[in-house]
Order: sequence, then structure tokens, then C-alpha cells
Amino acid sequence: MTKIQTFFRDTTNILLAEFSRTKNIEHNVSKGNNREFFIENFIKKSFPSKFVIGTGEILDSEDNISKQADVVIYDEFMPVFDYSASQHFLSEGVLSHIEVKSNLTSTELITALGVTKTIKSLKKEIDSFMTIGELSKKVFSCIFSYDGIDKETFKKGVLEYYKTESDINNCVDIICVLNKYVMVKNFNQKSSTWELVFFETKEDSLMVFFTRLFDSMYKNWAGQPNINKYLGQLNYVIF
Repeated sequence: MTKIQTFFRDTTNILLAEFSRTKNIEHNVSKGNNREFFIENFIKKSFPSKFVIGTGEILDSEDNISKQADVVIYDEFMPVFDYSASQHFLSEGVLSHIEVKSNLTSTELITALGVTKTIKSLKKEIDSFMTIGELSKKVFSCIFSYDGIDKETFKKGVLEYYKTESDINNCVDIICVLNKYVMVKNFNQKSSTWELVFFETKEDSLMVFFTRLFDSMYKNWAGQPNINKYLGQLNYVIF
């Protein structure tokens, strides 16, 4: 076992210990505590401080808006619109979105997938003068949970939710349940298509989640979003 693998397994134990300590608290409080602990003890410690980490809603240039997002990891050079209790983030500046669940039951799975659906529906328009690789047109969106249903019920629930979805780009990018399993998007070399793949990763679930999340944080373009698209038509009288 490598040192990095050991690190992620130890971190998993820390996260689960905190989850166990708070799971008997009233649901909404417990959810908030678990989300904050996840941010403070995993996200902020794993990634450089230059990233903005917040909670709120995501907007696109056509004034579409997502449901409330638990965790938004955001480009430090993009504006954040702060309403004290919540925030609005521009879709072009969102590097990743994470829904955090205490227990991914069948009902909570549908709820979380519903949030990711609203985020995947947003447009991401970037006026870039240089790109490396393919420019993402969708916000990277994922689900993290401390516990969850058995793997067979989980897989059935995900596939049932997406059975009428023809574009895999509209599907959640990764789902992780600690010490159990993950669902990821994988490119099938034989068929040259992307597909949803389910892995029983057990103690390495957090490590797999991190590697996919890390990939999403890589900014492969140079340029800037056109902020004027967010302002609508401005017809002012000249005087």
C-alpha cells in the first residue's frame, strides 16, 4: 500500500468518526455539521487556498439558476455575488460542485441527482483565446456521502433515473459513498463512448473521488467569460 493510499484511508476514518459523532443530532443540524466538517477537513486541506469555496446557487448567462448547491469550488478571479446567507456563482467560474449527504438513501439519491440535473442544465460559455484539450461546456457535478444504500439498490436507482437521458454530459460526474462504492464516467476505448461505471472501491472510495475531483479543478483555458451576457439588454438614455 502506498503512502498516498494510506493517507486517504486514514482520512476516511477521520470523516467517518465525525459522522458517527453527529449522526444522532437533529437532521438539518447534523447535515450542516457534516458538510462543514467535510469542507474544513478534506476540501480545504486538499486544495490550495486560492480556490473560493462556498454554498449557494449557480447562474448562467441566460439567467437560468440551479437549486441550492451544498459546496461550490470556484475560480478565485471570478466575481461572487454575496447575499450574506447565500451566494450566487457564475457558471463559467465554477470548477466543481459537490452535494454532501449524511446517508444516501434511495430518496436522498433522487434528491441529490435532481440538484445535479439543474446544475448540468446550465450553459457554460467561455470566450477563450487558448485551450488545452476539450473545453468543458458543463459544470462538473458530484455527490459525496458518508453512508448509503447497498450497491445493487444504488446502481439500480442511478440507472433508473437516467434511463431516458440520451446525453451522458447531463449525468452526474461522480458519486462516492465512503468505504463502499463509487460511480464514475469512464471512456470505453472499444466503443469510443462515455458510460457510467460502478466500482466497489471500499476503503479507497475517497481516493478515487479525490482523483476525479482533482481533474475537474484543472483550468485548461486562457481568456475570460463575457460578463456582459449576464447583464441583459441595457438601454440607457444618453445625456
